[in-house]
Amino acid sequence: MRTAIYVAQLAERYGDLLAPLVSVGHDDFARGMELFRRHERLGVFDAALAAAVQRRDHVRGVALADRAFAGIPALSRFEPGAPDFAERLGL
Repeated sequence: MRTAIYVAQLAERYGDLLAPLVSVGHDDFARGMELFRRHERLGVFDAALAAAVQRRDHVRGVALADRAFAGIPALSRFEPGAPDFAERLGL
């Protein structure tokens, strides 16, 4: 059974993970269109998100189940349903 203290600590750790959320700017979108042209499985907005992540040193990757992100250079994908998801994120 999870105690309130444990749940609060876990929520704080998730908050730390969400802190590096970023906006997608014009340069990210332009770079994203380059990725979109090279990676057939990526959608337009997914490509812009991938570019935004690649351009920021403080962001380690994306937490998505979408496998279209696999194989994008300099982009780590953390799959939420994976058994090692929490461990890979340091939770």
